[in-house]
Formats: sequence, C-alpha cells, structure tokens
Amino acid sequence: MDTHVIDYATYLAAVRGRGGYDDRQCAEDAVHTVLGVLGRRLGRSMARELATQLPSVAGEALIAGSAERTPTWDVSTFVTRVAQAAGTLEEEAALDAAAVLGAIADTVSDTQLKGILSRIPSDYARFFEPPERVEPGQ
Repeated sequence: MDTHVIDYATYLAAVRGRGGYDDRQCAEDAVHTVLGVLGRRLGRSMARELATQLPSVAGEALIAGSAERTPTWDVSTFVTRVAQAAGTLEEEAALDAAAVLGAIADTVSDTQLKGILSRIPSDYARFFEPPERVEPGQ
C-alpha cells in the first residue's frame, strides 16, 4: 500500500494552479471551506480515514468539519453547502471544489486516488478529474 503523503505546500500550489487563485490565502480559504464541508458529508470515521492520505493541514480541515452523523447530501447539495460556507455563488463554490479536490488527484499516487474515490459517493468523482483543456480559438 502506498502511504506517501505529499507536503502541504505542494498540495496548496496544485490548488492555486487549478483554481487560478491570486494568492495563497484565497487558496487556503478554499481548502478549509471545501474540505470542512466534505468532512461533514463523509462523517467522522470516513473523514479520519481519508485524512491519513492528505497533508496534515488539509486532513485537519477535513476532520474539523466532520460529525458523528452523516447527512446524505447529493453533490448539488454539497456545492450549495460550500457556497453557503464561503459566502459565494454556487458556480464559484463548484470551481473551488474542483480546485481543492482535483488537486488531491494531481498530487497523490494512483493507488491513493483509487482509495480515496472508493471511500466517497460516486457522484463526487467529477471533482477529482483533470481540468478541462480549452483549445486556442475556442
């Protein structure tokens, strides 16, 4: 089993790159908000398990948001909760979720990514996909 955990600076750089954030603080705010809401959705046990595969600061944000009882939100409710927590529109919250969760996919091994995806509802997987590439002139 692959147990390598990336460092927070590398993870945060991936979040900034995916999200196009102007500064580190904006990226950190997105990390804490998205992972806090995801932790609430996953529940304490699953959040703790997933946190072991993340940099400690990110894992702590995930666990801090978790609760004993797990709500059964679909992905659109997840995005709504991220928007409410961040005080943004849902479109921006979806972009934040894609940046934060997609950066996990960018920075962990394939084995770790498969482990993460096996622990979350399948409708969340779209946030872990590579960013869309836009061809010049489109």
